[in-house]
Amino acid sequence: MRGIAVFTFCLLITQASQADVIYLKGGGVHDGKVTRLDSTHFQVELSDGELLVFENSEIFRAVDDSGQILYDGVQQQNALKSSQIAIGEPDIDLHEVSFPQPTGEYRKVVRFPFWPLLGGTAILGYFGVNQLIKSADTYKESQYLEDLGLEFNSTRDRSQKQRTWGQISVAGAVACLIVGLTPHYEKVPIQNTLRVTPTKDGITLSFNF
Repeated sequence: MRGIAVFTFCLLITQASQADVIYLKGGGVHDGKVTRLDSTHFQVELSDGELLVFENSEIFRAVDDSGQILYDGVQQQNALKSSQIAIGEPDIDLHEVSFPQPTGEYRKVVRFPFWPLLGGTAILGYFGVNQLIKSADTYKESQYLEDLGLEFNSTRDRSQKQRTWGQISVAGAVACLIVGLTPHYEKVPIQNTLRVTPTKDGITLSFNF
């Protein structure tokens, strides 16, 4: 029963650790929790507590752990351009601008965000096996004392405790191993980036894939 409780605890950690995913226009990806979203800035809290703040213009797309879109930078940019045209604002000079071009395709990324639990597998596994070995040796000692007609109850109780701790530790090691090797699948949009760079002879257009 205690092993089941440890396994359930590890699964709860897994569910609680699911996070939002933020894709930057520059190609970066961050996993965390969106704590602030307004008309100008985006704030993300990482799993270690670090806070990252981005301008909305840096965000390509943000989705929650279920894949629902929290923020679509492409749609926001198109809406902004439409409003500028409607009020007749002058054209903006481009020095060097990158335009992400979504391809409409996605690639599946497999991650193992809980791999540090494999260290717990090694520690708990070593401790559990060591306790089981000690329990077997202590039990043999209690049998020897019993054959001699000496007091053996305390020795046998110690053997029972060692076996219990060994079983709990081995169950915890197995639970950490399962959680640590559980893959997390993400859908990452594939996009091309069109870069416009002014030169002395005109402009240079380049694609980054």
